[in-house]
Amino acid sequence: MSSISALIFCRNDIGKAIGLINDLYNIVDEIVVVDSSDAKDAKKLMAKKKSENLTRLIIHHAIALGLADPLFTYGVNRCRSEWVLLMGTDERLSPALKKDLGKLIGTGSADAFTIRNYIMLNGRQATDFVTWQIRIFKKNKATFKGLLHEQPAISGTVERLEDEKYCIKHYVVHLLSGKSSIEYDKLEKYERFTYRMFNDKIAEYFYEKNVLGKGEREKSLLGLVIIGALVFYEKLTLKKPNQELTNIDYRLFYSFKYRPLLGQTNDNAIRKQLIDEKTKRLRDIEQWKKEPNSQMVLEISKIIHDIGITKFLGLDKDTTVAQLTLRYKNRKHGIKLLMELLEKKYKNRYMKKSST
Repeated sequence: MSSISALIFCRNDIGKAIGLINDLYNIVDEIVVVDSSDAKDAKKLMAKKKSENLTRLIIHHAIALGLADPLFTYGVNRCRSEWVLLMGTDERLSPALKKDLGKLIGTGSADAFTIRNYIMLNGRQATDFVTWQIRIFKKNKATFKGLLHEQPAISGTVERLEDEKYCIKHYVVHLLSGKSSIEYDKLEKYERFTYRMFNDKIAEYFYEKNVLGKGEREKSLLGLVIIGALVFYEKLTLKKPNQELTNIDYRLFYSFKYRPLLGQTNDNAIRKQLIDEKTKRLRDIEQWKKEPNSQMVLEISKIIHDIGITKFLGLDKDTTVAQLTLRYKNRKHGIKLLMELLEKKYKNRYMKKSST
């Protein structure tokens, strides 16, 4: 019989984490929480486990890096079940998906499932736009690079749950909360693009609504047409694959990124928020290009794109996570620390190589 672990990442949002744990506790075989909370909040979660004798709840403490993605591999490694359900603390499974979860993973028809994800703003669906996300997968079939809001790469069969009753609802207070925060703005500077990276990203965003898993995208004739058109444009304008995008082409990229959301909402307040975010991002790009460490940031962006934050920082090794957790236990954690680790690793590994 197939077993499944729910994997949750928590950072000082104990109330939401407890709500999700209560919601999932009786439908999964275990709940693994990677808790990066401050000591006071971490104690609250441990207290719940002990007071209610929650034997299915397993808690691991790890360094906080501002977002969960770099620790996905670490978290998956902590899960003991064959299958993993990856959830955010502000997300909930639909009633039908909760009811049929065991039946779905027991069919043996796939190694992972893509599920509709809806953004719920103040309790109601924010837009008609829906993303397909791989959230249920076999532990030994998934790998993560540790990029921002990434999909796992699945070495096997990926099946879409077409039935609309199967979905995940993401409850937010602000449509762009997190992405538009000061902390996330700092990290976004490491998402600079060369034309080679630009082509990859355009393909990713084009397939955001219909993601089928690694390998399917490359087989799509339409995908080949899109990439072919981009390559033709770049050759015509004498762009080099390793050259950073011009400001005009950054505008093209962000127009493509935001078009699906803008096209599928009639809420003027939401549309304004999206347009303001797009405009701000373009201003940020122009500013980042002028900063003294601009070239280093671009080089780090290239490495992250190719191998991911996880491998770059060695976070795919449990010993690395343990060492960093211990080393920085008395330091303020978050995205600032993640940026410090990225630049320190680059200077030690790449700049030293180029100088010898």
